[in-house]
Amino acid sequence: FVRFLEGYYIVLITKRRKMADIGGHSIYKIEDTNMIYIPNDSVRVTHPDEAR
Repeated sequence: FVRFLEGYYIVLITKRRKMADIGGHSIYKIEDTNMIYIPNDSVRVTHPDEAR
């Protein structure tokens, strides 16, 4: 999860590519992501920088 000025977002990895195996562990390259806003109207704080 990531928090910006107006709330939280979840960052999803939507595409990956296997690049290597090291010590029996797979190493992946992230090729695409998606950010989804998680609304929470009960804790609505207006930050002055949001108006910019």
